[in-house]
Amino acid sequence: MTDPANEPPGEDESDWRILAAQGDSRIDLSGHGVFDEVVVDQWLHVEKMDLGTWWMRIGDARVTVTVTAGAEPRVDVERGTYAETNGSTTDAPPAEPTGAGPGQPLRPA
Repeated sequence: MTDPANEPPGEDESDWRILAAQGDSRIDLSGHGVFDEVVVDQWLHVEKMDLGTWWMRIGDARVTVTVTAGAEPRVDVERGTYAETNGSTTDAPPAEPTGAGPGQPLRPA
């Protein structure tokens, strides 16, 4: 895990957003500092490992995302890493992008 306080300025200014609810209130943590980690129970864990490398646990899967300037993110997925594989894995045909591209704002969900 990287220490956000030691992050070089301007090196990784990715757009990010975490939304939560507390009673009738919404909590929006968009862009407050440098995103480092989010954990939900035992099944979801997203963590910035170092500049341009993200590690994730999603259920039984380990996902590693490598982001390099000027290129599409590289995504590597391993199933059955943390538990018996539970669910299907498919390689879908190419689709239209739904997220924001580099330098573009996030689209509301």
